[in-house]
Amino acid sequence: MTKEERETLIAEARRLRHEEGKTYAQIAVIVDKDERTVGRWLSDGSRRRAPRPRVPESPRERLWPADWTVDSLSDLPGFKRDAWEGNLGLIEVAQSQENMYIPWCFRRMVETARRYQVDNPNTNPWLYAIAAAPVLAEWLSTPEFVDLGLLIERVKPWQGKQEQGQYKREATDLGRQIEIGIGRALILPPKSVDALYPVEMLLRFLANWQPTFHKTPFMARLARFQIGQLVLLLLRNPKPVYGGVEA
Repeated sequence: MTKEERETLIAEARRLRHEEGKTYAQIAVIVDKDERTVGRWLSDGSRRRAPRPRVPESPRERLWPADWTVDSLSDLPGFKRDAWEGNLGLIEVAQSQENMYIPWCFRRMVETARRYQVDNPNTNPWLYAIAAAPVLAEWLSTPEFVDLGLLIERVKPWQGKQEQGQYKREATDLGRQIEIGIGRALILPPKSVDALYPVEMLLRFLANWQPTFHKTPFMARLARFQIGQLVLLLLRNPKPVYGGVEA
């Protein structure tokens, strides 16, 4: 195979993955290569990834709007004034500590809630995952989280068994890549800001939770965590670094 032919196949594999959402196995059949080769092509960080819908590169681009007060949030599904007064307090503290991940995540929670207008115990975990996906992608330096959030929005697995089955099939490879990113953070995790919730524990909960966010892992159930709480507890901590350099 010539270099030009190989580059053409790689470009087609990326297109099938990012534009059509096909799994590695499906792409391998189409391009007539084994699944491992396809996985290597698509996970090769030295190559430019296929363009995604734009997500801010830094949480600083997702500051909490100053005019989003408790009263202005009363249109949210399941709105609780006391809870949002507490949330705004967390946002203020995070901003004073120059932690932009917390305000960014809360902002996406509001945007997602307004977009779907749903308050349902079976749906809410998926909406939290949609909101948190690009924030976790940035914090963990794991761009596959962005793809997972987009996949959830496209398939809407909360709608029924058929959608859930489709989602599970398409999320398998992304879930593996995310596990790799979480595992990398576990090698040298950042110092925990709260001894009760060490980063290592939270990362392991997250690894076991994704990609099926409606199924709370056993240990997380014992700790009475919900996915939104887990994400916010994680994002209080410093961004993981790799080899002494922030990824």
